[in-house]
Amino acid sequence: MHAPLISFSGHRLHVSDDKLRAVWNKGDGVASLIESLHDSLKNGKVLVAGDTTSDLPMLQHAVSENPDGVMALFVGAGESLRESVQAIVGDESRICFVSCPDVVHAAFARVLAAKVELD
Repeated sequence: MHAPLISFSGHRLHVSDDKLRAVWNKGDGVASLIESLHDSLKNGKVLVAGDTTSDLPMLQHAVSENPDGVMALFVGAGESLRESVQAIVGDESRICFVSCPDVVHAAFARVLAAKVELD
């Protein structure tokens, strides 16, 4: 039985398959998930959240499927990562950088509470 090689480096998980000569990244993971759900990223708005360069393939995949509907939310991004996110999305109005995850958690909690009140 053939199995891919899984390794860790810092905060990154690497999945590689020497037989296929491929490395699986988060973009591949999103594509696989969306396909398994028989869904698409092509319509509507898509929010991609991340904090490292390992999240860029996920953002690139989303933009390739829905170039005008993707929004990016990145936490504590350094200058190089900020530049990469901006180059991929291309529209500053759909990009947000925050200092720490707590900011995102608090914002989502308020959004969810407001939605519950509306329902």
